[in-house]
Amino acid sequence: YYYYVRRILIRPLGTLHHAAIGLVESKMEGLSDFRVEVNTGDELEDLAHSFQYMVAELNEYIRNLSRVTAEKERIGAELDVARHIQASMLPCIFPAFPERHEFDIYASMTPAKEVGGDFYDFFKLPHGKIGVVIGDVSGKGIPAAILMALCQTKLRYIAMSGKSPAQTLCLLNSEMVHAMRSDMFITIIYLVIDPESGEAKFARAGHEPPLLARADSDEAAQPLKSSGMALGMVSEELFDEVMEDASFKMNSGDVLVLYTDGLTEAANPEGGEFTAKKLAQTISTLRSRNANDLNDEIIKSVESFMGPGNKYGDDLTLLTVKKI
Repeated sequence: YYYYVRRILIRPLGTLHHAAIGLVESKMEGLSDFRVEVNTGDELEDLAHSFQYMVAELNEYIRNLSRVTAEKERIGAELDVARHIQASMLPCIFPAFPERHEFDIYASMTPAKEVGGDFYDFFKLPHGKIGVVIGDVSGKGIPAAILMALCQTKLRYIAMSGKSPAQTLCLLNSEMVHAMRSDMFITIIYLVIDPESGEAKFARAGHEPPLLARADSDEAAQPLKSSGMALGMVSEELFDEVMEDASFKMNSGDVLVLYTDGLTEAANPEGGEFTAKKLAQTISTLRSRNANDLNDEIIKSVESFMGPGNKYGDDLTLLTVKKI
């Protein structure tokens, strides 16, 4: 009787026991050679077959997981390269125009993902003027980043013709509208500044109005409005019809802030947003700072509002211009 129990019950159970221990000790490596041999012709043999099937499924799962992990690492490396390429397309050397002492300009862009659809730019124009741009492509990630790069490149080229901001954006829209998907659009502000006189002219294609804080006023920064629609949303005829230029003058100590909605829509743990009103008050409080410090302090205010550990829900871009 003892021999029977040992052969029929105890030995097969011992085999399964050692197989389970071997599976754990293998740390899921070398499972293709893993075998469980139990030939009792009863439920124990069925259990061994189930164990062997489980090992085969684990082996396939591990192979698939290894492939997925390798693919994610490859995509991550490519996105890291894309992030560096995108960052290199944005001006990042400050002061922006060392030879000009009339204006102080500083800007930053923080993507919500590895790459984003926000962008900013500033460049020299004919007749000693300066072009300043901020834009926001709908959506995030690689599609938005590609469209952002295309928009930035085309805008620089068109701007060199010296046309007004509204005319420039009309030409840009006609170039971009055919390259965009029907579910995508771009909001943008294009500003032309005469550094010597402080005279400025801008056009706004559906973007958040820039905020201007006067040095001689204690009021919160005021929005500068003009009519216009986002690029790619309507026909070229309608876009051209509603687009207009707006003018203003910056005096010594005045501060102009251009931003994307990722800043004003940044949320705290309770779901409240930073808002344009809070941004305007923050600008007025900090308007005595230089452009770099003012830019950094605004972002710190936003991050403090969001609370520790909270991530941006959208790309955040901020461009500050101060008249010296």
